[in-house]
This record gives sequence, structure tokens and C-alpha cells, in this order.
Amino acid sequence: MANPAKRIGTEWANRCVDYFRDQGLRSDAIPQHGTRDEGDLWVQGRTTGCEVVVEAKAEKRIDLSRYMEEAAKERDAYCNARRIDPDLVPAVALVKRRSHHVGRGYIVMELREFTNILRRF
Repeated sequence: MANPAKRIGTEWANRCVDYFRDQGLRSDAIPQHGTRDEGDLWVQGRTTGCEVVVEAKAEKRIDLSRYMEEAAKERDAYCNARRIDPDLVPAVALVKRRSHHVGRGYIVMELREFTNILRRF
């Protein structure tokens, strides 16, 4: 891969998928669709079966606002392609925590997304 930043991001997303799988969850990378990107990966809740679209970020400078805008846009494209109600699929950013194991990364989501998840349990 010629672009080092893209390579780092892809490696982070793959490590996240592996982590979720190691935890007994279904997860997989989402193939890129050019301008209609649908997120980097998805993970499925074990109890509810709820799918979550994940935007994986491994950047030196953290920009939560941009991550949330990107995650929501890509979740909407993911849902549109599968004819799923976007209100049923949370969009989160999984941000790499420098010098820590993948399990110590940060999950970032909007409060309304978190509230929707809590209402399902």
C-alpha cells in the first residue's frame, strides 16, 4: 500500500476486527466503496444481534467532531445499501490509544446513539 496513513488505518481496523472476534463477537471489515464509504468495520452484539458500524481512526491528532460526522454519514450509506433503518444501527468511532493494546482504544459516540443502545437492553 503506497499511502502510509492508509496502511496504518487499515492495520488498525484489522486489529479491531481481530479484537472483537477474540471476544466472541461477529465482526468483519467493510469493503471500501469509493465516495460511498460504508464505514471501516461492523460488529454485532451477542444478545440483541444489533449491528454497529465502526469508523476506525489511528491518527496523531484526535478530532472527535469530524469522526462523528464521518461515522454517521458512513452508517447511513451502510444502512441505505442494506435497506436498514439507520436509527437501529449505531455509528461509533473506535480511536486508537497511542502506546496501548487495542482493547484500550476509545469508543466515541453521540449521546443519542448511546441512549438508543441502552433502550434495547
